[in-house]
Amino acid sequence: MFSNLVSGGGRMLLNAANQGVSVPAARMDANYDVIRLDAGERIVTGISIPTRAYRGATVQVTCQWTGTIATAEVFGPPVKNPVYSANSVTFSWVPGPVNYNASFYYSGMSSEDPLRNLDCRESDADPAATFDPVFLANVRNYSVVRFLNWTTAVNDNRAVTWATRNRPGSGAFDAADGVALEYMILLANQAHVNPWFNVPWNADAAYVRKMAELVRDTLDPTLKAYVEVSNEVWNWGFKVTTQANKEGLEEGLAKDGNLAIMYRLAEKTGEVMDVWSSVFAGQMNRVVRVVSFQNGPSAVPYVLGFKDTARKVDAYATAPYFSTSTLTPDSLSTAAAMDAFFATTVPARIDETLTYAALTKAEVAKYGLRYISYEGGQHFLSSDLDLLKAIERDPRMGQAYTRYLTAWRDQIGDLLTLYQDVGVISIYGAWGLQEYPGQPLSEAPKAAAVERFRAGATGA
Repeated sequence: MFSNLVSGGGRMLLNAANQGVSVPAARMDANYDVIRLDAGERIVTGISIPTRAYRGATVQVTCQWTGTIATAEVFGPPVKNPVYSANSVTFSWVPGPVNYNASFYYSGMSSEDPLRNLDCRESDADPAATFDPVFLANVRNYSVVRFLNWTTAVNDNRAVTWATRNRPGSGAFDAADGVALEYMILLANQAHVNPWFNVPWNADAAYVRKMAELVRDTLDPTLKAYVEVSNEVWNWGFKVTTQANKEGLEEGLAKDGNLAIMYRLAEKTGEVMDVWSSVFAGQMNRVVRVVSFQNGPSAVPYVLGFKDTARKVDAYATAPYFSTSTLTPDSLSTAAAMDAFFATTVPARIDETLTYAALTKAEVAKYGLRYISYEGGQHFLSSDLDLLKAIERDPRMGQAYTRYLTAWRDQIGDLLTLYQDVGVISIYGAWGLQEYPGQPLSEAPKAAAVERFRAGATGA
């Protein structure tokens, strides 16, 4: 995503016993740069795979930094022929049969002149570019980009303050609230896509207001900012749901735990949207206020019917995934079984999903609001990784996406946000439309289907 390959690579302190631990807060300054290393300690930072290396190309990479350190080392299977100088190292990234990341280690750092501004990028890349050009070109294909996974404080349910939020150029890519908001806005402006922001549940009042002001003042005024409170405040896999349940019960919003969650979500959303509405007063055409919940119509009257919630939001969102129970090798062990899966099971699941979506849309329409999706697409899972790869890479998965997108357009007709742009296939799911940045569409049936649909919809 970022031209600087250490952005998002993670950072760890290796102590004298070579044990990896988080960098203690006392060892960092306000910019999240490490300012002290004791004898025998090292810092290790991950270096992400260059886009061209995914396609088998050998890539020259240069790492540069400021500050005084005794030792720097780049290490990992793809690292070949490193050449070190005082504040830089250049090496060849030679991909192998399996794609591995590399790592940057350093030790013997001066506390008076600590390492800062570490930047590792392809040697021939634009030194001023923030985003990888392949990633940027892909983002331009869409109308809306939801930044959930960039705002790590949301799913981690961390308390965040505006005073301690992450900022561009910090020493830690996803410290505090996550990727700096300025980077999200910059991507939206450069790609000319509407951004979708998630406000952390435990953000302080200053954060909520200042976030809205930053978006108002720096986002291209021709773009719309979608804004949502937290994420999936119904999913017990996320800590925020437990918190909303507790708060709703303690406030006496309901005696039933599920109702308490819905009412507290509605209440919290209203509080945040009041702030955003005041910040965007006179410019409300630039913002889309969203409340979201689990797919299906049953929760709509509880969420939107809570006090005046329906007047404080513009859209109600769900995640209309299509899926089956966890797939097993035995169930799809023959070509005939796989044929039946794509010919019968998958279409039935898509139709079922869209039926729920249509019912939800009808319920939301009673409140005069838009019905949109915050996530969507396939949701197939299997403990058999080879089986899942076979399903996801089958051209018929592309046909399934065409059916899904067409049905959504014809039956719903509003924003469908697919999860997600790029991601590897694992036993935890196959969420990416592509498995790596720049993957040829001939190898990515979901992305190819989306591109064909997009081109048809736009006349491109």
